[in-house]
Amino acid sequence: MVFIQFDGSQATASSYWVAVSTADNPAGSYCLYNLGVQSVAPSGGFFPLPDFPRLGQDRQAIYLASNVFTTPTTYKWEEILVLPKAQMYACQSIAGFPVFSNLNLGGVLTDSTQPANVFSPGDAPRSEYLITAKNGGFSDPKNGLIVWAIHSPLSSPTLTQTVVATANNYSTPPKASQPGSPNSIDTGDTRISGMAMYNAGSIYASINAANGSNFAAILYQVQPFVIAGGANDGQIAGARILNEFVHGGAFDAYYATQQPDLEGNVTYVWNFSSSTTFASLAYSSRRAAQSVGTEPDGGITAVTGAASYGQGRWGDYTAVAPSGLNAAASTGSPAVMWFAGMFARNDGTWQTAIGRNFFSAINQP
Repeated sequence: MVFIQFDGSQATASSYWVAVSTADNPAGSYCLYNLGVQSVAPSGGFFPLPDFPRLGQDRQAIYLASNVFTTPTTYKWEEILVLPKAQMYACQSIAGFPVFSNLNLGGVLTDSTQPANVFSPGDAPRSEYLITAKNGGFSDPKNGLIVWAIHSPLSSPTLTQTVVATANNYSTPPKASQPGSPNSIDTGDTRISGMAMYNAGSIYASINAANGSNFAAILYQVQPFVIAGGANDGQIAGARILNEFVHGGAFDAYYATQQPDLEGNVTYVWNFSSSTTFASLAYSSRRAAQSVGTEPDGGITAVTGAASYGQGRWGDYTAVAPSGLNAAASTGSPAVMWFAGMFARNDGTWQTAIGRNFFSAINQP
């Protein structure tokens, strides 16, 4: 896990704390690493501020990404730390690790790039993949996703990029509506806010955006390709979108996160609200055999919002994670997916809900 320690006055150094469990029990002991911002030095007595940390990992490394600011409102660029996984899992000290910074597309700085997580024992991709939605300095309407590859991460690492066109244009989302308060919930921007997962050759990621006149969450399944052999071995060669669908329309959908299980069945969770529904939490599942661009149903409401949300900015992020790799004896399901997200409670603030999703019968759609 990662979190940021920062000095809002910028008079002392801010840093990343990375905690690595010493075993597979998250309630057990951890090894702690404290790492400073790597790509921006202090200047004029002010230290840089890291923001919105993201974690990804493959067989070789842990990838820590963040957005770096020189002042609380001045964005510098994003940086990616490539950390040696074996040493960290063994609680050994680390130093001299590779760092990438100043990520951009055609000179426009990117932000909030998500390094993918590889969790299946059957997956061993040639390169670590990362994915970015156009945000920040990119003007509306936007099209396309940026797909990256880090190859040979711990010795002579390379970072390469490609752009894959999206079927739908997307723009910065308007504020979401709730009963009696149109456009009153701040839902942020078009970044990929939830964790990206890699499974069986595909990257799974989601954004919330304005799609034409609709406020929607857009979910993507992207297949990257890399060069095999030669001087450019492992560098990104291209990508294609295998699945893209827009969720929402009759209501405002925002902050969706999707994750696959080992078969490629996907669980996704999102927030929604409308002129008749307070900010609520919903989830859904989509089998690997579902027709491209379609959903089996409209999803299930996990928790219905109880009152008008009065804190302006929504709490931002939802999450989904697989529960182990073996059959769950308590449910009889081969894949249990846990999810978390927020809803508006009766005092106008937010509260977190945690739930699980699984296929309880083989004929369940």
